[in-house]
Amino acid sequence: MQAHQRLQNDSFRLDQRTAQFEKMVSDYSKAHLLLQGATNLQQRFQHVAIDISVVFQKELDAWALGITGDLSSHKLSALANEGVWRGQFDAIRQRFEQTLQAEREGFVRVQANYKTFLLSRLVGIPMWTDVAFNPGNPQDSYSRLWDGVHVVVQEAVNNIRREMQSAYDRAARLQGGALLNLPQAERSAKQAELNELLAHLSEYISKTAKWAEGISGPRFTEKVSKEGAMRSAEEILGFAIKQIGDLRTWLQAQMQSLTAIEQGVIAASPSAEEQAILTMLANLQQESGSLDGIEIGLLLQRLGEKQGISWQNIASLYSKQHLRIKIAPVTFD
Repeated sequence: MQAHQRLQNDSFRLDQRTAQFEKMVSDYSKAHLLLQGATNLQQRFQHVAIDISVVFQKELDAWALGITGDLSSHKLSALANEGVWRGQFDAIRQRFEQTLQAEREGFVRVQANYKTFLLSRLVGIPMWTDVAFNPGNPQDSYSRLWDGVHVVVQEAVNNIRREMQSAYDRAARLQGGALLNLPQAERSAKQAELNELLAHLSEYISKTAKWAEGISGPRFTEKVSKEGAMRSAEEILGFAIKQIGDLRTWLQAQMQSLTAIEQGVIAASPSAEEQAILTMLANLQQESGSLDGIEIGLLLQRLGEKQGISWQNIASLYSKQHLRIKIAPVTFD
């Protein structure tokens, strides 16, 4: 009976030791997997910004040092603390993930703010393709974003410069001789209007050339690079974009005036048939040597030889003040 009791006790102790061993093996396996996870997290630190990796590397080192202390003090029995170690590690990893997510979301917000602002203020200017956030090199992501913003603002300035140059060329062509088609009474006023417009355009073309130089220069790019992520797009770009918008509004009003002058010139210009009449009059005057005009009968005789020319053409020339008609009584001897 006593022998049987001893055998049962020995069996119970063996079972206890077996269970303890199996638990230790389980705890070891869990601790091993935990340390593998820590190694993987440490490798991820190599692919994020240095200021983030340094902070979390210190936390991970302190955590590992604590585990080393537990193992040194309690040997293998310390493996039972695997659950505590895992909780500490999960907290570090979670803070790391939250930090990366905050960095990513912050970049997305900044990019969306600049794109939305520029789209609302600059019509017809293509935007940059969205820049993907690189957690390993956030500065590179921001640099590529600022490059895109810079290109858009430059294109806006270049567009208004091209529009002003086009307006200047149109006004210069009118001033170069087309105004002669206008009646004398209108010509002086339109000439003065064109002179004023050309002076303003010349001034603004020079101004926008300086804007283009300023936007391409280091002062503008450094301001955007240093402050762009911390301040809104309107705070950084608002003044420059407003200048472009105000200038475009002014230019649109001037273009309406310029178009009105062009339409007046077109309306006052002789048609092909009317020009043929004026050429014929010049030839008749040269043939006759008269300085006092040509008899309308002679003109009508010559016009009869031309197809497509009628009294309406003569009346139109008269209304456009390209032709004077003098009526005098006929005296018979």
